[in-house]
Amino acid sequence: MAASKAGDRMTPAGYARARGLNRSTVSRQIRAGVITLDPDGRLDPAAADGARAANLDPTRGGKRKAEASPERVRAEAESAGRTAQRLPAGASLATARREREILKAKREGLALEREAKALVAVQEVRDALDALFVRFRTRALAIPPRIAERLAAESRPAACHEILLNEIERALNELAKPAELGGAR
Repeated sequence: MAASKAGDRMTPAGYARARGLNRSTVSRQIRAGVITLDPDGRLDPAAADGARAANLDPTRGGKRKAEASPERVRAEAESAGRTAQRLPAGASLATARREREILKAKREGLALEREAKALVAVQEVRDALDALFVRFRTRALAIPPRIAERLAAESRPAACHEILLNEIERALNELAKPAELGGAR
């Protein structure tokens, strides 16, 4: 910060009044390190004006058009659940925020569809398929003991075929009864 005479220095409250700002805005910028204070608690108004101008956010009504720092873009992207590698090189803060809002809207859309039962959780589908396979295996393994005596008594191949076909159809018909996802199986 350039040295200037003590008469040029102002208190943060005086600076806020002189610039038409809220004192909380100036205090927040001091805490963030945007505006620096002298050891006596005063600030250089010209240096504070320059620091504020360099840090204006265009998405909040500022006039600065320059690209945001890569660190800010990366932080915005990570807060959106997206890795910075997927953002284009030199992406601006506005781009990162737009991407975050798009992802947020997609997540909310999925949540609405899930609530409307248009979507089913992958694990729920896996559980239902596992139950179906267990039911199928149980029915298939039950066929031989059920028809063994009838097959042993039958000498005609066509009759054996008919017995087997009827039992397989019976087992498949039992499996065709709908089982709801997430329900008892």
